[in-house]
Amino acid sequence: MKFFNNPAKNLYGVLSVILGITLALFTVQVVLFITSIIKGDPLPSSYAFPVNIFMTNNHYLSNGAKDIYVGNISGQILFFNPSILLQLYSGFYAIIIWAAVSYIIFLIRKIIRSIIEGNPFIKENGMRLRRTGIVLILVNIVLWISRLLVANPAVTGIKIDNVKLSATGFSETFYISLGAGMFLIVLSEVFRIGTSLKEENELTV
Repeated sequence: MKFFNNPAKNLYGVLSVILGITLALFTVQVVLFITSIIKGDPLPSSYAFPVNIFMTNNHYLSNGAKDIYVGNISGQILFFNPSILLQLYSGFYAIIIWAAVSYIIFLIRKIIRSIIEGNPFIKENGMRLRRTGIVLILVNIVLWISRLLVANPAVTGIKIDNVKLSATGFSETFYISLGAGMFLIVLSEVFRIGTSLKEENELTV
């Protein structure tokens, strides 16, 4: 395939297209958010809240199928015509996500660009890896705190027999993002040490 003849350059082009798309989506979210606030028209929540569903009483189905067991599960809940607070939260959630994705892609493009130029082992790339890791960690923590303060009270206010809802659980994405962020921060430190040794060797030569 032609793509693999010059993978770094082709990947740079693909990331440029993806960056344009994510920036467009970010812009759309900002415009929708501002428009909804100005008009005062509640929009459907643009983000489905992750929820944990706990069976508080009878775990067995009441339709006669006693051999079927329903345990605690995870799912999503979507509010239509939400309150102003939920609307603000929803818009904030979407804007933060698209902003973070766009920034991470921007940093990755910079790293790919240095590879194309034949000089990937530079301190700037170590800083870019570190920033990517920090963004992954901070965004997840900020969104979880906002979900705890805003989404969870709304979700727990929903009454369903023998069912308890909670929006404070940690999803697989949360753990993966935290792990990836920590790995990138460690990798950035390896880059920093490696580039320092490289510069010292060049000076001695």
